[in-house]
Amino acid sequence: MEKNYNITILLDIYNALLTARQQEVMEMYFSLDNSLAEIANILGISRQSVRDSIVSATESLKNLDSKLHLMEKFKGIYQAVEAELEFSKNAGNKESVARMTEILTILED
Repeated sequence: MEKNYNITILLDIYNALLTARQQEVMEMYFSLDNSLAEIANILGISRQSVRDSIVSATESLKNLDSKLHLMEKFKGIYQAVEAELEFSKNAGNKESVARMTEILTILED
């Protein structure tokens, strides 16, 4: 399974809509970078159960986003703030640079 940036964004947006077990497994896999075997050992379940949970949660996240399109909106906002930051840097507007940097920090958390 390929770990990818889009899944982490989807987790940031929709994590609360997953089951408690899916949240736990996804956190361990994507955020803590545990292997399937490590997660299985920690949770006392089979490696296949861990994989199934990741696949199911990933599909749920993608399904939610196909209906709500929040990831696309998030990326659009992020790109707009990055563009404004670059413009402000080139214009020498330190106040705007500080504000845009602060917004990017909030978006990245």
